[in-house]
Amino acid sequence: ASINRELCRIKHMFGKAVEWGYLEKNPAERIKQQREYPRPADYLSRDEIRAVLAACEGVLQTVLIVAIYTGLRRGELLSLSWQDIDLERRMITVRNSKNHETRYVPLCQEAADALGKYRSWQTREVGGIASHVFVNPRTGEPYQNLRRGFATVLKRAGIVRHFTFHGLRHTAASQMVMAG
Repeated sequence: ASINRELCRIKHMFGKAVEWGYLEKNPAERIKQQREYPRPADYLSRDEIRAVLAACEGVLQTVLIVAIYTGLRRGELLSLSWQDIDLERRMITVRNSKNHETRYVPLCQEAADALGKYRSWQTREVGGIASHVFVNPRTGEPYQNLRRGFATVLKRAGIVRHFTFHGLRHTAASQMVMAG
């Protein structure tokens, strides 16, 4: 994949040189890209989910519960505001989606309960409900990055393979399919 990306850049640069009159022909035009084989999607098993959730607490635990049971992207989670969450109807409104379209994501009871408890905790710690859901109680600012905390949780849970936050989307989908 890395070689293919570099080849695309080179072909594009030569293409621009032809377009701007520096070359008559693109010398990389006939070079074909290597075939890329997508990696299988990685997801957590039920036992791994339990281990991950047991290995963390507080804000990160709530983030992971919501991610695992909704499949929201990291950016969608971190940009959530409390006005986007309806705990009575158990629904999340995603306004800042990847394709810029609003969508509605149902909350299972476990995720709704976790958000309700977290909201009470946040009210006590921050001194009221913050505008964003996942804010740092020390700064009052929304979290921007979970990489280090997530890596620590995976290590504590005994998950040694390379697993990214995006894998939680695959986990959510896989668990939903397996549950019927």
